[in-house]
Amino acid sequence: GRTNYDAYGLKILTGRESGNTETEQDVWMMAPADHGSLRLAIGHGTVEQAMEVVSRPYLRLTQGLNDLWNAAGILRGNYTQFPGSNYLSSHYGYYMTVWHTMLRLSGQDINRHTGTVLFAPVETTGDFTL
Repeated sequence: GRTNYDAYGLKILTGRESGNTETEQDVWMMAPADHGSLRLAIGHGTVEQAMEVVSRPYLRLTQGLNDLWNAAGILRGNYTQFPGSNYLSSHYGYYMTVWHTMLRLSGQDINRHTGTVLFAPVETTGDFTL
């Protein structure tokens, strides 16, 4: 199988016929949290595997770039002089997609018709860090 993530996160524009290999190496910041949440929802792999995909770009921002405010829409890929650097737009809103991952981990289920909120947290073998 082909791996679509690297040290900086999930690469989503891969395998296209256009041959644009540069953008295929970029990490689009909203994709990792979406992908990890979907893995949790369908039970694909372990919680730790899903969170590994989710956490990579955020760890790059918090531990590599030390820049929590300038969350870019895209992190540059390995083809540039500065791989993993912020590129193309920046806004704190790029952190928002990780919130549905937290809701998925909590197992939150809301039924507005009955007025109930249920929680069934997923089981994990350890802690994770974003």
